[in-house]
Amino acid sequence: MGELPLRVFFHPQRGAFLSDEAINARVARYRGGADGGWRELKGVQVEQQKDGSFSTSGRLPAGFVWGDPSRQVFGLGGPALVYGPLEKRCRDCKVDFVFTAEEQRHWYETLGFFLDATAVRCSSCRTKRRRLEQARRAWELASKAVDSTAKSHVAVVEAGLTLLERGGQVKREKLMMHVARAEKLGANVRALRERLGAPLRR
Repeated sequence: MGELPLRVFFHPQRGAFLSDEAINARVARYRGGADGGWRELKGVQVEQQKDGSFSTSGRLPAGFVWGDPSRQVFGLGGPALVYGPLEKRCRDCKVDFVFTAEEQRHWYETLGFFLDATAVRCSSCRTKRRRLEQARRAWELASKAVDSTAKSHVAVVEAGLTLLERGGQVKREKLMMHVARAEKLGANVRALRERLGAPLRR
């Protein structure tokens, strides 16, 4: 038998919390949302065992999933026994989105993110940011790999153009310098000049 039967409460901004009595509405105010947003997940119960582990019972509502503390990295706040849909506002585009329970479980139990980490951008903006970071890294690597070959200068220009297209910053004058160097070394740079919007040499 378990030592302490716990009820499961959920808040759409603050997440799931366990309590053996009515939830303190002020819990996790730093996560946002009104104090009155709490609701109990009826028919769901968690029991803490003498060895500190947990057992669960009941069927979670649609959109909720059980968590596995053995796969989580957490601090003094303890593990997440239940994940539920969290309502967020994207930091970049300001559009409301839902950080789903499945996404949370993937973050915390597959990717190994610290449990206090949370999504601050919608899926679309996260993808854009990831693509931007990939382009920035490719630009840095191409810049470091420049040598005396035309191919290396072309690679820098292509990486720089991709970075610009994805919202990054690169001085076009620097790209033009590499275009000129690649051309001098024998490369056909017509397409690169067109992408840069630079005049073609006749």
